[in-house]
Amino acid sequence: MKKIRLAFIALFPVVFFVGCASYEQEARTLRAHWVQGQFNEANRVAGNALESTDTDDLLLWQLEQGATLRACGNAEETVDAFEKANRTLRHWEETPEVLLSSEALATLTNLSALPYRGRSSDIIMLHTYRALGFLEAGQGDAARVALNAAYQAQRDAVDRNAKEIENAQREAEESAVNIPSLLTESGLDEKLEQQKQTLADVRVLADYVNPFTTWLHGIYFLHAGTDGADAERARVSLKRVSEMYPENNYIRSDLDLAEAGKSTSEPLTYVVFESGCAPTIGTVRVDTMLFVPTGRGYSVWIPVSIALPKLVLSDERKYWNIPFFAYGEYVPGDVMPELIPPLSANCVPASEICDMNSIVRTDFDNAYPAILTRTLISAFLKSAAAAAINAASLEYANQDDSGYGALVSFAAHLGSSIYTYASSDADVRCWQTLPQNFSIVRLKTPGSRRVTVNVGERSREVELLPGEVNLVVVKTTGKTGAIAVSQSVLK
Repeated sequence: MKKIRLAFIALFPVVFFVGCASYEQEARTLRAHWVQGQFNEANRVAGNALESTDTDDLLLWQLEQGATLRACGNAEETVDAFEKANRTLRHWEETPEVLLSSEALATLTNLSALPYRGRSSDIIMLHTYRALGFLEAGQGDAARVALNAAYQAQRDAVDRNAKEIENAQREAEESAVNIPSLLTESGLDEKLEQQKQTLADVRVLADYVNPFTTWLHGIYFLHAGTDGADAERARVSLKRVSEMYPENNYIRSDLDLAEAGKSTSEPLTYVVFESGCAPTIGTVRVDTMLFVPTGRGYSVWIPVSIALPKLVLSDERKYWNIPFFAYGEYVPGDVMPELIPPLSANCVPASEICDMNSIVRTDFDNAYPAILTRTLISAFLKSAAAAAINAASLEYANQDDSGYGALVSFAAHLGSSIYTYASSDADVRCWQTLPQNFSIVRLKTPGSRRVTVNVGERSREVELLPGEVNLVVVKTTGKTGAIAVSQSVLK
């Protein structure tokens, strides 16, 4: 019985991983509908995934549900979904980073075994979408709170990332894993350098600044502000965005108003275009041999598989022929994609205000040192454990003459090899339904109070709500599919 139990333990990890539900499959299905502009189907996938998910992925699927509900035009449900996500976020913020059971499981498997607490860019965009939802629901005071939360999240992200790196470095020291040596021995350093070159032309932003969030913060306090402090908030935010996009005259016009300490003197309409799909997370894998200790006074060579996340940029054209006002343009592949008619409102062309490729890449780059360190620790410790198990099973086989020892040794070697490979998957969880680009049009509100928005060859007429300053948001994920339109009043 002891022999059978030992063989079962060796094979248990294999059974465990075969039975695990696949986040990747649900995410691929969601993304497929989203790219095609099939918002209702995407919402159905997100809703089903949310119902069946465990606590670890709860925040992620709440974010997906909020975004898909927003695209479907369900304003009240959207606000409710993002508020639930905000409560989950607060729960994780109040929960200690180190959860012994989760950290131990992550060491034995991979980082996807840890709870998804949200990337810094996710947190900022969550509060941004909360603010838009409150504005559309006519809850200006709640929108103010959400915008301030988004502004604070950008400042907190710097300290948050520094703490993550510090914790990872401490874990490396405690586990006695030589990270630089492991990178070189595995050949992973060369692959990481190749990956870095593929992103060389994608702009990296400073200090987690999200230009769209900062712009929205600025125009809200410019037009809905109540005192001098609000006017200063508007000036600071608009100045910061203007420095990032110095040739964008739409931003410049609002900054001029903010510096003069006044709002607009004529009816004004902003049209925001959310276009394309943000990057996703893929996997770069290295299968190699490492010289690891067996725990019995000697070391052996053992196969090890190391999987790390990599940024996968969208295949869609980044800009819909939008005037480019920031350096670092990215063109996917070696061939220029087909030109698409520009995004516009009443024939006024849209101008970029935020590139989510840059937002996600900045967040990804900043988080990568901690992810790399923890992944290599996990790979080394799993390999060391496998080496120890294999050595013990071989010793047992040499002492057993019945034939069971050979079976146990074979099962242990097979089980440990499959386990180390199957458990090396990278953590590819990410917010799938974010846009790739934000661009804006700023125009005098027409007397008809109707604005025609153009998205490629498609167009839609929008009848504006009563108000002096209007905000219209247009979402499109590709050349075809639905166009989602929502609007609110700033003043």
